[in-house]
Amino acid sequence: METGELRGTKPTSKIGAPGAPGASRPRFPRLPVRPVLLVDDDPDELFLSQRALMKAGISGPFVTAASGSEAIRCLRNSCPAAHGGRGRKPVMLFLDINMPGGDGFVVLRWIRRKPAFRKTKVIMLSNSSHVADRRQALELGADAYVVKHGSVTTLADTLRDIIRKIMQA
Repeated sequence: METGELRGTKPTSKIGAPGAPGASRPRFPRLPVRPVLLVDDDPDELFLSQRALMKAGISGPFVTAASGSEAIRCLRNSCPAAHGGRGRKPVMLFLDINMPGGDGFVVLRWIRRKPAFRKTKVIMLSNSSHVADRRQALELGADAYVVKHGSVTTLADTLRDIIRKIMQA
């Protein structure tokens, strides 16, 4: 299983590995000042994901949700200030798969059915390396699938490369 995969592409070498493309850590282009929604039921995973995104050059603001239903509630209300979203739709979502109150696939289906979120980038960020999970996520419209393993630095390098590619698409 490869570290990261974009929809419509074949797996490549481990992104961010020494000598691999993108390993030199170029500066990441700034995203519009809209929230980034992180959805994971594990507070430790949320913390590590946020650290990896910050290390990848994404400064937020970060909005978090601990379940699929909480994420959908936040999205329906354009990530209210109570969640740190300042009433704006997120520019990007990072979804775990296995969560209570609706898994990441439920949230992904919901997002892709809403015209208001057509341009929102969705990256599945999961511990699952099952090929079926990756295939389902990409078929449902995820822009990328990333397996969380290794160090924060490795994850940051992978995310930086994938985000750069999907923001240019």
